[in-house]
Formats: sequence, C-alpha cells, structure tokens
Amino acid sequence: MVIKSRGNMTEPNNEKTSNLRILMVTDYYLPQMGGGTRYVHEVSKRLAKRGHEVHILTPKWENQSKNEEIINGIKVFRHNVTDLPILRYWTQIFNVRRYFKRLVQNVSYDLIVFYQFTSALGIVLDRKALNDAKTVWTFFGPPHKEMNLELSNTPFPCQYFVLEWLYKKIFLKVEIAFAKKSTQFELGMCDKVVVLSSYAKKELMELIPGLSESRICLIPAGVDIGQFGPANVSKIKTRQQLGLPEDRLILLTVRRLVPRMGLENLIRSIPFISIEHKNILLVIGGRGFLKDRLQKLVAGLEIRHYVVFAGFIPDPKLPIFYQAADLFVLPTLALEGFGFPPLEAMACGTPALVTPVGASPEIMKKFDPQMITKGTDPQEIADSINAFIRDRNRTALSSSRCRNFVINNYSWDKAVSQLEKEYVELCGRREE
Repeated sequence: MVIKSRGNMTEPNNEKTSNLRILMVTDYYLPQMGGGTRYVHEVSKRLAKRGHEVHILTPKWENQSKNEEIINGIKVFRHNVTDLPILRYWTQIFNVRRYFKRLVQNVSYDLIVFYQFTSALGIVLDRKALNDAKTVWTFFGPPHKEMNLELSNTPFPCQYFVLEWLYKKIFLKVEIAFAKKSTQFELGMCDKVVVLSSYAKKELMELIPGLSESRICLIPAGVDIGQFGPANVSKIKTRQQLGLPEDRLILLTVRRLVPRMGLENLIRSIPFISIEHKNILLVIGGRGFLKDRLQKLVAGLEIRHYVVFAGFIPDPKLPIFYQAADLFVLPTLALEGFGFPPLEAMACGTPALVTPVGASPEIMKKFDPQMITKGTDPQEIADSINAFIRDRNRTALSSSRCRNFVINNYSWDKAVSQLEKEYVELCGRREE
C-alpha cells in the first residue's frame, strides 16, 4: 500500500495496492528464541522482503537495553516490563497500551497481528486507537492451559513461603482465569484468526464454541530450508565439531526443560532401550528449571553413560546438532501447537519420532505413521525407538525423503504466501 504523509501522521491512501503497513504485537522477539519468536521473525522478515512495511512491538525483557532498533530491516519497538511473577502481566498490559497509543500518533497501520493475550489486551481495549486497522490473531494454543501446566510447577523466585503460597493458591488462579477470559474476549474482537494446525483449531473452537468458520484460517508454519539442511561433511565430522562420540547411535531432543515437554519420560525410556542397544546416547539440548531434577533422575537410574546435557543450543549450532544425530525425539506430554524441531531435524536429513500429542501426529502421519509412538509413557517411547533402530536403514527414512517432505509441505515461502494473501484480502475489503 502506498503511504502518504500528512504532517507527522503517515496514512494509507485510498489507492488499491497490495503493500501493507503491518504491526506485529508479540510477547517475545529476538534475541530471545523459541517457537513463537521463530514464527514471528520468519513471517515478518519474509513479508518485509515482499515489500510490506513491518514493525514489531514487544516487551523489553532483561538484558535488552534498546527501546528501538532495526533487525533484518524490521523496526522493533520495545516497551518496559517487570519480571516479577505477580506483576508481569498487569504491567505488560498497561505498558503496551501506552506505547501503542504513542506509536499510532505518528503511524497508521493497515493491519495489526497479535500472538499472545497479554500484549493484545492492552490494545484491543482501545478500539479508537486502532483507527481503521484490521486485526488478526495468530493462535498457537490456549494460553490458560499452558499457564496452568507450566507456572503451577515453576519455582517461585522468593524464599518466603507465605508469598509463594499466596501466589500459587490465589494470584496464579486469578491469572489463569483472567488469561482465559481475556483470550476469549480478544479473539472475539479480531477480524481473523490464523491457526497452525487442526489441533490448534480444535482448541480454538473449544475456547470459543460460537466462532464462525469464516473467520478461521488454517496455515501451517514452515522451516527455513536454507538454514536447516544436510551437512556438506560426514556425520563423523559434524560430531567432531560438537565433541560428540563418533561411534554412538545418537538420539537428540531440543526442548525447554519444563514438565510438559516430557523429558522425564524420555530419560526413563533409556534403560529399556539400552538393554537391546548398548551404544545409544541421548543428547538433551535446552535450559529450564527442571535441569537439576533431570540430572538427579539420570544419576538415580544409573544411566550417566547414556545421557548428555548439552545446555542451551544457540541458533547457528542447531543445524549441526540435527545433522549429527541419528534420530530426533519429541516426547511432548501436552499442548504441542505445531512443533518446529522435528521438521527442522528432517530438513537436515534426520528422521524424527514424536508422541501422539497436539499437532505432532497430524504432521508426522503424512510422512510415516510408524514415527509416532503409541503413547507418552517410557515403555511406549522405548518400543518405538527400539523399532526405529532395528529398521533405521529402510528407504522410507532416508535423508533425502526426510528433507523433501519438509520442502514440499512446510516451506516458509509457501506459508507466507498464504498469509500474505489472507492479509491483503482482509485489508482490501475495507477499501471496497
């Protein structure tokens, strides 16, 4: 869309054209990494390359000093926020609203895309500030369910028992109920809702039973097939780069170390696997508050020889870990809204095994139903890994077939083309 200036205000003119001015409102952005961050970054940079003007509005978390910066040609605005659990959501809602009102005094957006309820609420409450902008919510999954699973088990950052009790018994329950009601309200206010999987759509319809199908758009996410690809050196060389043994059969998982990721069950599966396959090695990448507990579990099971904690794996090294592995395992217990790691591993030519949770089965059954475990318990995970090891040379699991599956079904160019079409059509309707 051609942008004309009127004093300090820039606004879209009435001429029909496909270029848009888009504001992405998200709780997390670079340099923080995670599935949500990766999604926003990949979509925004590709939309910018297609001629759209994309801005990001996000909190300024710890160790982030700049309120404004440009990343890959995208202008990023950061508002202040506190890390204190009791106050984080409330200050975020207030601060994002205040920053947004300042922003729209100088910029008129065609489209505003939301990703989480906290940042969204501060803006949708003020319909006047939105002007004529269309709104889209990209729904990764139900936030109240994730909060209940994760925050209930997260250590409280304070040694006072009374404060921890008050938070977990009162404030957390209020936050979870607030998250559910806020999400329902905000989704109801948005013009369009994008979901990444049929599973996410099911969760959405459960959250808002009366939501019209015409307002829902299912567009799977993608994988950067340039960043994630087969190694141009041997597997031995990739392992040497990482300091991993050359002669072991390596199982890899990359997860946040939190309960719903299923890492305890994966670790408990190792004794069942090592009975038959003595040369396995499980490499766990990621960080989180469960690390000490997981390490104690490994020690208690006397399987230190079979498990390595690699810690946080920075993005540039992630493809090398995928390339070095023989099998990637996603042992999720709950709420897998899409799941980037299995597809990233497959783009690198490494087969992936997933539990039948969330969106994982609908993705993997198109590739090979045998790469879905029967359940999430340790024995079921072990059975599937043992079956893979016994038959891992079959053609269906070849490196080229893994990569081609991702290229043909989950490229970012395909995903962003579909998103762009939806965005342009949505904004075009108000010009008719």
